[in-house]
Amino acid sequence: MKQLLLLIALLISTVSFAQFITLDKIDDFTDVRSILIQNSKTKDLGIQDNISENIDNGYAYISIGLDKHSDSDLKKSLIIGLILKQIKCFYGSQLSLLFENGEKFTLEQSTRDVCNKGVVVGFLLPDTHFTTSKNNLLKKIRITDTKGHTDYTIDKKQQENIKKTFELAFSKYQELQQ
Repeated sequence: MKQLLLLIALLISTVSFAQFITLDKIDDFTDVRSILIQNSKTKDLGIQDNISENIDNGYAYISIGLDKHSDSDLKKSLIIGLILKQIKCFYGSQLSLLFENGEKFTLEQSTRDVCNKGVVVGFLLPDTHFTTSKNNLLKKIRITDTKGHTDYTIDKKQQENIKKTFELAFSKYQELQQ
């Protein structure tokens, strides 16, 4: 009986804690507090954390970054990590999000331009879109660049985890606003 209860507790903790705060520090020189929340089962991203249903387009990962400057400026970014089968360039790209309830919006690239097979691209996340993201299940994302767009259908098993990642990020965001 004890073994069964232990197994159930382990399964519940694995399913319900798929978000990690992988960074929470204040820079000594700039006084910027940076928080990075990752949608993953461990602190190190792995294949099991891929959010895409179809890996033909490569693997996709989601994280959320928060930067609080001493002058009360608070920047929020949705960060997409991609492991691709061929080199791809991101210059002023856009990220479109489509939710199960039909809501959709597009974000602008906020990180520097990059070309590689393994890339991390950040997109500015306005308050209104942050609220939508924490209250709804993400269905698809589309990354648009100079050569067209690539769609990623979100794996059904990852939808709730992504929503919880946004919820955790939103609670940290509220904490930083105080």
